[in-house]
Amino acid sequence: MKRLIMDMLLLEQGKAYGFQEFSLNLLDYLYEHRDEVKFDKVIIVCMESQQDMFSRYADKFETVGYPCQSMYKRFYLQTMFPLWLKVKKCDLVYYPGNYTGLIKRGQVLLTIHDLLFKRKQLLPKPLMRLQRNLYLPVSVRYADKIIAISKFTRDDVIAHYPKAQDKTETIYNYFNFKKYAGAVSAPHHNYFLSVCSEEIHKNTITLLHAYEAYCQQGGDKQLIMVGKIIPDSAVAKKLESLPAEIRQRITTCVHITNQQLAALYQGADAYISASLFEGLGMPVVEAMYFNKPVIVSDIPVLHEVSMEHATFFAPLDPQSLVQAMLCFKKSDTDTSQLVVDTYSSANTSRRYLQCINQFALNSNCSK
Repeated sequence: MKRLIMDMLLLEQGKAYGFQEFSLNLLDYLYEHRDEVKFDKVIIVCMESQQDMFSRYADKFETVGYPCQSMYKRFYLQTMFPLWLKVKKCDLVYYPGNYTGLIKRGQVLLTIHDLLFKRKQLLPKPLMRLQRNLYLPVSVRYADKIIAISKFTRDDVIAHYPKAQDKTETIYNYFNFKKYAGAVSAPHHNYFLSVCSEEIHKNTITLLHAYEAYCQQGGDKQLIMVGKIIPDSAVAKKLESLPAEIRQRITTCVHITNQQLAALYQGADAYISASLFEGLGMPVVEAMYFNKPVIVSDIPVLHEVSMEHATFFAPLDPQSLVQAMLCFKKSDTDTSQLVVDTYSSANTSRRYLQCINQFALNSNCSK
């Protein structure tokens, strides 16, 4: 019997939204196409506390939950579960969250979303960087195949781990735009929209500096920011320090529904991403799906994701963003259709299915 074992130990309801979207969209596709999966059994490995998240797959997938109270226990579980499940050479263990465990059993498929940890100035978390620096060389060595979520990420992986070159390919994430079905079309509200946070690489500080200057130079649009901003963070302090008349023009939103987010996309004049680093850039793709002009940082991955249908600015220069906000133009291309075609299930999740099936076809349990 050949088994596909999927490591979902990193998945926690309400955390790491982009990773959650990616993982559940892929699981949904494999569930819907279970009859095409060439493995005899599909097993989801998760934290015991998160098992309810996978209950909708119970009639086709088996779920194995382990008790886990800390990040360190999760690392331990990730390394040990292939031993506990007695993984054989013909089994495939899929790790969707950037790294594998420290013991290899069976065949290994790995998805790498980004190498943010290689940028110390953007991720000043020494323990996280240490863990990634320990795990990634092992993970790259253990993986029989690596999937990068963008061409930029693939090039970054190969630049840091040259031995990955012959086994790494790009498959974009699938975007489930059906989640926005039924959203009420919003009227035009004369605002910029940005999905951001206080994380350094999201560069929200530059956005706030630029918006302040934009208002002072006569700009009339409001700014809506979606995402959690932690009190006393640098972003929160900058927001509080803005003149009252400017601060009143900024709205922050957190914990909103898909329908509410869709309404914000629909009503926006343009979407802004001031990010210094992304593995892909999900909100930019979503804004383009709503056929909105996008004003984005001049970094390689956002050239790739926007397919050059964007207004670019120097991300560390607030005045560059101000000029982009004052002078942006709508693309002549129907970016909605371009996004639907590029990120179709045939170009994303189906390619994962084909990759998974190739492992099944190339393995033999009698070996």
